[in-house]
Amino acid sequence: MRNVFLFAALALLLSGCFSVYKLEIQQGNVVTQEMIDKLKPGMTRNQVRYVLGTPLVTDPFHPERWDYYYYLRRSKEKTGESRHLTVIFKNDVLAQIRGDTRIKPEPGAKPADTAPAAKAPAEEKSSSPDATYPRAL
Repeated sequence: MRNVFLFAALALLLSGCFSVYKLEIQQGNVVTQEMIDKLKPGMTRNQVRYVLGTPLVTDPFHPERWDYYYYLRRSKEKTGESRHLTVIFKNDVLAQIRGDTRIKPEPGAKPADTAPAAKAPAEEKSSSPDATYPRAL
């Protein structure tokens, strides 16, 4: 009987040695599709920083360019997911967005409504900066 308890205790202690916990690695700026959709041409640097956060890379040789990188490797996966978004300014206003502007939804997330939104008549003839600058994607 004593050998059974000793064997069970030994098996329980050694079972923890065979399982390896791997951390989830997340680096960079988390940029969601909702954040990208809020960007409009003509926004100032402060407005873009408010929406996306402080850029991960600001190049002193290209001050009109901000780069947002993101990398995620989940604990059970061999390879990770990486994203790159570049924001270009001209005269200190948002002129262009490059990179991963359409992000795949997270696994298990609800799909977004795919029906196009109807425009109100007041939005079509707006004098806002959004109406004068096409969104470069």
